[in-house]
Amino acid sequence: MEPIVLTLGQKFELERRSRDISAITDVQELRAITKDLLRAWQEEIARSREAVRSACDIELT
Repeated sequence: MEPIVLTLGQKFELERRSRDISAITDVQELRAITKDLLRAWQEEIARSREAVRSACDIELT
């Protein structure tokens, strides 16, 4: 499997968000962001799984 390549825009967004997170000193804010990121990550996994399932259903019909 080939590695997923980020677009230039995604790389810039990642760097910008990383710097924003590095600047946070409030532990409660970091916890909230971490929980939001975990939720988004799991939702993305679910969306990817559903996309694959839908693609497989289309191929079978």
